[in-house]
Amino acid sequence: DTLDRTIGEKRHQVTVKLGVKPWEGEMPATAPVIEYVESINDLLHPDLREAIENGISSSYLQGPLMGYPVQDVAVTVQAVATNADTSLTMVSACASRCLQKALKNADKQLLEPVMNLEVTVPSNYVGVVLADLAQRRGNINDIQGRLDNQVVIAAVPLAEMMGYSTVLRSLTSGTATFTLELTNYHPMSLHEQNALLNKKTGLA
Repeated sequence: DTLDRTIGEKRHQVTVKLGVKPWEGEMPATAPVIEYVESINDLLHPDLREAIENGISSSYLQGPLMGYPVQDVAVTVQAVATNADTSLTMVSACASRCLQKALKNADKQLLEPVMNLEVTVPSNYVGVVLADLAQRRGNINDIQGRLDNQVVIAAVPLAEMMGYSTVLRSLTSGTATFTLELTNYHPMSLHEQNALLNKKTGLA
């Protein structure tokens, strides 16, 4: 991408070329993974490098799908060219716009937070708890005995847990308790993603 602006008596001209690919590390990358091709790695001034990385980071925080942050994307800086009057702010802006364009054209998928849910419930109410979790797209990981109760351990999307406390109290006559904590983020199905995008844009 190229930015060419004349501000006052100075012409700010910068060209940035970036490559993007999925991050394949063992742990999720919630911050940009930035690499440089060998031909420019040792030639970039530290201030210029910082400006490029600031621009990349700003686009990483506001992705192309509904403005949500991006994760698991590796960015390779392939080329940078500036003229003598180009400000570092313009360099950051160009890098940011370049990454936005690349992400817009790439295959992408929304991730949703998934919670680890533990429900402690008397045995005679386990069936209704399981049936309710099935309607909430819950995956049952285990059912354990604990004293006179059963503990249902499940993974459930956070979006499905609205009002769960009230529903659980009603289903179990107030005898069940639960704990909830974030475990990770899972890709949404294409159907769920399209439904959410349509809802947010007023098409549903």
